[in-house]
Amino acid sequence: MRRGFRVGLQLMALALAVASCDNKVDPADTTPPVFDGLTVEFRRVSDNLLEGPVDARNGYVVDNVQRDRRIVVKVSATDPESGVRNIRLAIGEYEFECRTPGSEFAEYKHGTFTPLPDGERTGTTVSGTPSLRNATFTFDPYEGNALRLVCPATDETTPLIVTLKLAATNGNGLKTTSPEISITYLGRPPGQP
Repeated sequence: MRRGFRVGLQLMALALAVASCDNKVDPADTTPPVFDGLTVEFRRVSDNLLEGPVDARNGYVVDNVQRDRRIVVKVSATDPESGVRNIRLAIGEYEFECRTPGSEFAEYKHGTFTPLPDGERTGTTVSGTPSLRNATFTFDPYEGNALRLVCPATDETTPLIVTLKLAATNGNGLKTTSPEISITYLGRPPGQP
């Protein structure tokens, strides 16, 4: 009985500690959250080799990324007054063209990424509105194709351009948006691996 009482007190203390991590929304808060960190890194698909990270808080542009790399964006945002409700993609899209050899026309392709960070998609995100929220986003426009192609192997593929912007929203619904991140993957001549 005594042990059960002690365990109950410990659980109550833990619940109070977790509840205290959740900011109370301050109705007087008129400022949006601030991005404390925003980095971009690349992971090679075959062995998870890391390239980066690169600070992207002021925007980021990179060209000639190999097709065997996935993009990992890590972000943290703070709002001491009303907390950070979520971090999502404001813009997450990619575009490219497929061109059949000898044709003067190309087929334009456009795709979008889910706006949710990895933790929300897997159900591991911290709930509530903590004053500091971290999120990781993983993007791979070639995912699902073992040859890492987005066009038929016989076609030419123009460079694939990824455009990303992140948004952090506080407990009062105020939002701040990151500068643009632009990543261009190498194109592929027809018939090349």
